[in-house]
Amino acid sequence: SEPVNVTEMALSDAKKIGAMALFGEKYGKVVRVVKVGDFSTELCGGTHVHNTAQLGVFKIISECSVASGVRRISHHTLPLNLLYDELNLINDCQKVLKTKQREELVNECKHLVDRLKDSEKTINKLNLEMASHKVETLINSAKDVGALKIIVSKVENFDNDMLKLICDDLKSRFQNVVVVLANIGSEKSNIIINAGKIALENGVNAGALVKEVAKLTGGNGGGRKDMAKGGVKNVFQ
Repeated sequence: SEPVNVTEMALSDAKKIGAMALFGEKYGKVVRVVKVGDFSTELCGGTHVHNTAQLGVFKIISECSVASGVRRISHHTLPLNLLYDELNLINDCQKVLKTKQREELVNECKHLVDRLKDSEKTINKLNLEMASHKVETLINSAKDVGALKIIVSKVENFDNDMLKLICDDLKSRFQNVVVVLANIGSEKSNIIINAGKIALENGVNAGALVKEVAKLTGGNGGGRKDMAKGGVKNVFQ
């Protein structure tokens, strides 16, 4: 570490001790001289640390020309306590991923991401199979009411992607369908209503409908005419 000394003196005295000045800058009779150790003495009006140790790790990230014969560097400084925090974070990641060498950490992360992608593909495939099976069950329970095909059912712990797959499949098969699904979860339950194109032409409004259905459970909801969702407060078995 090196001390940083800041003094004010006459410009002529500053020049005598070899203080560097920026080309083209205008200085008054009294100037501010910043001296860092024995290797840097410059005229500067900006702020400075009291000791170079306060900068911690100093990393230059870029440099460029700002004037003839003058270049500017951009840098980051990192206090040592933050550096230790980063090292502790790396150590914790090693423990979680059970890697002995830090060099293995990146490869282990890549392998983990690959495994997650494979798992997601498997899950998506299973979701499609489950959705297809559920669609067939719902079709068998459908009731024709006038020009509409009404499907009302309860499902348990289906995620939003699964519900969308089911509703989209039903609407692609029956444009006059009105689907009302009560999705009962362990922590949160909701109601989903979808309406096909012909159902909409017959005056069905999923947004208005879901509000009325949700009210029966103490909840509320809303949405578009073709697709809406409402919250459930009291689940009736």
